[in-house]
Amino acid sequence: MSKKNRAPVTASPASKGQEHKLSVTIVLPEGMSSERIPSDVSAIYQKCEWLEHHQLSAPYTQVQTDVITFPTAEDLTTKGRMDVVLERLSKTPLSKGTVYIPCGKIAQAKPSYAAQWKHWISGVPERWFSGLDVHKAVHTCTLYPVKEIQAYYQNPFAGKTLTGLDLSKRLYHMQTPCLPLETPRLLYTPKGFWGHTFSGIALAVKQIKKDFIQHPLQSGITLKGAMNDGNAPIYRLGFLIVALVIFLGMTIISGHYNVTWDEETVQESGELVFDYLSSGGTDTTMFNFSEGRNRYTNQHYGIYFDVFAVAVQKTVQLFYSDVNIYGVRHLLNAWNGFLILLFTGLLTWRLLDVRSGILAMLILLFSPSFFGHSFNNPKDIPFALGFVMGLYYLVRTIKEWPRPRLQSRIMLSIGLGYCLGIRAGGLLLFAIVVLFLGIIWLLHVRKSPSIKPYLRYGLPVLILGYLLGIMFWPYALRNPLTGPFKALQEFENFSHLTYYELFEGTRLYLKPWYYIPKYVLITAPLVCLAGIPLIWAYFAKRKRATLEKVAIGLVVFASIFPVAYTIYKGSYLYNGWRHMLFVYPGLVAIAAIGWGSLLQFWNNKVIKGMIWGTMAAVMVPSAWFTISQHPYQYMYFNETVGGVKGANGLYELDYWNQTPRAAMEWIAKNKPELFKGDIPVNSNNPKETLTTFVKGSDSIQYRWTREYEWTKGPWEYAIWTHRTLNKNQILDGYWPPVGTIHTVEVGGIPVCAVVKRPSMMGYFGHQALSSNKIDSAKYYFTQALAQEPLEEEYHRALGAANRAGNDLLKAAEHYHKALQIRDGNYEAYFGLGELHYVMGLQDPKMPDKNLLESSREFLEKAVAYKNNYTSAYFYLGALHMYSGRQNEAMQAYRTLTQVNSNVHYGWQGIGRVFLNLQQVDSALAYLDVAQQLSPNSPDIYQDMARALQLRGDTENARKYLEKARELMP
Repeated sequence: MSKKNRAPVTASPASKGQEHKLSVTIVLPEGMSSERIPSDVSAIYQKCEWLEHHQLSAPYTQVQTDVITFPTAEDLTTKGRMDVVLERLSKTPLSKGTVYIPCGKIAQAKPSYAAQWKHWISGVPERWFSGLDVHKAVHTCTLYPVKEIQAYYQNPFAGKTLTGLDLSKRLYHMQTPCLPLETPRLLYTPKGFWGHTFSGIALAVKQIKKDFIQHPLQSGITLKGAMNDGNAPIYRLGFLIVALVIFLGMTIISGHYNVTWDEETVQESGELVFDYLSSGGTDTTMFNFSEGRNRYTNQHYGIYFDVFAVAVQKTVQLFYSDVNIYGVRHLLNAWNGFLILLFTGLLTWRLLDVRSGILAMLILLFSPSFFGHSFNNPKDIPFALGFVMGLYYLVRTIKEWPRPRLQSRIMLSIGLGYCLGIRAGGLLLFAIVVLFLGIIWLLHVRKSPSIKPYLRYGLPVLILGYLLGIMFWPYALRNPLTGPFKALQEFENFSHLTYYELFEGTRLYLKPWYYIPKYVLITAPLVCLAGIPLIWAYFAKRKRATLEKVAIGLVVFASIFPVAYTIYKGSYLYNGWRHMLFVYPGLVAIAAIGWGSLLQFWNNKVIKGMIWGTMAAVMVPSAWFTISQHPYQYMYFNETVGGVKGANGLYELDYWNQTPRAAMEWIAKNKPELFKGDIPVNSNNPKETLTTFVKGSDSIQYRWTREYEWTKGPWEYAIWTHRTLNKNQILDGYWPPVGTIHTVEVGGIPVCAVVKRPSMMGYFGHQALSSNKIDSAKYYFTQALAQEPLEEEYHRALGAANRAGNDLLKAAEHYHKALQIRDGNYEAYFGLGELHYVMGLQDPKMPDKNLLESSREFLEKAVAYKNNYTSAYFYLGALHMYSGRQNEAMQAYRTLTQVNSNVHYGWQGIGRVFLNLQQVDSALAYLDVAQQLSPNSPDIYQDMARALQLRGDTENARKYLEKARELMP
């Protein structure tokens, strides 16, 4: 090493009028000596100390200078680079701990905006991985503080050599304050746009290689170091390996998962939006709501993922026309799931250490309920990705305050946009950004009350995020200022779906307030649940900086508040907690930080070993389920309810139709004759869940079957899942049904059954009953019950047959038997309610009040188990009217019109109540609606005639009575 002693560069005093001497050490590029500097620029460096070495090695940490820089040969030999830096530094006040980063514009001539953009873009790869917020210059002109470098080398696991880019990254992670120094003549891209861009990418790749492979391996691996230091270099190698293995694994297995109930509609929606966007908005088919309710509902969703999936599908089809489009969707979905794992690991790393980041990825990987959704949930998984991505970059922004990097802010906007572009609930993330910027302002208000920095950094992030969110969302594009907010309101009051599912052994529509918290407690792995309360260890041993506390508070708030808000709003939720999956990565980060902080809390080897052992023990069960129950991970329940076996009959299992694919694959091997299309096959699952991934199965003669109607059709084979059955049926011997020839099991529980029908007696019975052949119906159903004694449908059918045959007591006996077999049997409750209504009014002059009261009780139970049961509301309204309870009757009929506005008897019932109240005009208005819905109902004309008579219009009343007589059978 040769040195040339020079007087140090001086700078203005930082404070109190004291002059600070700044000495700069320039490390020459490899193979270059100071003598090679051209004479016309060599004078620039007369005040600098030279080190003729390409890389800073450990011995040079003894250099007694303030800052050090690693210029390229072009920097040293091109006038207008380093001279401007040094000249500007000599005139700039220095503050303790500040790193000055030069950036600026070219001196020779003002560049065009295109040239500036090219330069800015070409430097992105390098800047992105360096941690520097340099907009118009590359990192080679950065001056690094020697004291910080020396502090880094005090770490026994530090690498032997560092380059400029490496140092930039190290200092960024050490959270050294950075202050850009604007210089006017530094816009210079020696290799041209593309050359510099690819050079930056290559540099970034080399940096990743060095950070995650070379440095960890060169630093040596010791058990003591790994136990004591959560940031030991070996953990960076572990982070990379875990991430790569997860990515490759999820990519490979993405094709193993079945189509879900929702995917057909979102695929159609994606195609329609793609057509709308690609046509410049002229193809408005997506807004033709007459094609079905789904189009109206789906317009309120952002469509980022689905449009992107359709674009990729169409691209792939150009080269491979037979590609399975759902296979493409599942691969993209899996990559979204992987990115959630990655960002959760990075978030935890940012908040604590690398070891905890690895643990967070493993916890999320072995969270079966979450992992199983990663492959075919096209709404909740992409939404969760946008949310956790937004959290990660918001945490970075907070920890980089008061000068957050441009990269962090741009990526925060992308996270905001992607989140909003999936679901209107992404507006919550915008509110969280505003809230926590406000908290930072409050923390600094005494020192700096101005809100300008917060507006300067916050507003562009929010505006860009909002624009990105509505960019591919036609509904929002048509209403850019109000669309997302109206969509949010639409889903807060979601009423487009009435879905019943098992919860705590009862099939419910509206769930109790603790529905989501309980589902998290029984489906999250114990390693996560146990780690969350350990967060106390994060604060217990050492004091935390204020911004660190704000960052961890952000993650806690973002993981708890959305659930609390949905409880407060009484939002309609179903399918477990899939709509709340976006809060889970934050919970996992908290749990991993808890475990990681606990490892930091004690230095005792034995205690650390016990903590590691405990973590492994509570992680193994969920890890084993993830592996052994592939691809049915999403049906996982933890040990608090006894696993899947304990949850069976109490909670819904295959609500998203994953097992029918395996059932159809079994049929393809063992019953291929069904694919000829001449043997009817029924199922309570959509056809797409059976045929999408099984070659040749689309020719099957298929019929979808409603719950409570499994025996009606003429099917010979069926594929049933028990998602529509009640607790008693699942646990008391009915399931799997008589005739089962194959089952698909999850956790030792049969969830799906392939059934060969024992006989056609049940079908013949339904045919006879519909033809009013009562004796034949009784015979067939009795024969069917002999073969299938636990089939409650046959008991209900016999109840209906005996009621039609006027054997009312026998009918009641069968309805009660159906209730014993299937708890919560709203069809049986309705049958008993109607039966008691008829029995109670057999003598209109002497009605049996006890029977009418029991009728009301049965009907109320029917609507309690099925709140949109229109016929039950009709009879309830009639009962209330008969008993003189006009207000209750009005409420029953109004509820009927709300759950089904297309049937006439709800409107007719309201009209009759108004007639009883002598409000003729209102009565006629509602009766007119009823008449339009059912123009051939004679009783409506009779009611209208009665109303007209009350008004005194006898002539028109007579006409309506004549019309009623014409329509009477």
